[in-house]
Amino acid sequence: MVLQRSPQPTIDFEVAGRSTDFSFAHRVCRDIDEQANSISGWEQTYAQLSAGNFSGSTIDLCFDHVQVFRETTDQHLHQSGSAPRGCYVFGVPVK
Repeated sequence: MVLQRSPQPTIDFEVAGRSTDFSFAHRVCRDIDEQANSISGWEQTYAQLSAGNFSGSTIDLCFDHVQVFRETTDQHLHQSGSAPRGCYVFGVPVK
């Protein structure tokens, strides 16, 4: 299944005299494939491990060369994938 992502709003502004990019996206998902494809730049595959309808959301914030996102789901998932090339990744579970 190939999903098309809607373009993220991008705002150009100056910080300390230099131009920078900023984008923000909030998505509510009802399908695990939609959720897996909702974070910009990442290649992910999800498998739902618990029974029931899926509901999740992502908040994705990109600022210059930094990306911060928060992901929530109401089901247990197995997640695999890769971050954009050349990135350092820190994962912090939040309950």
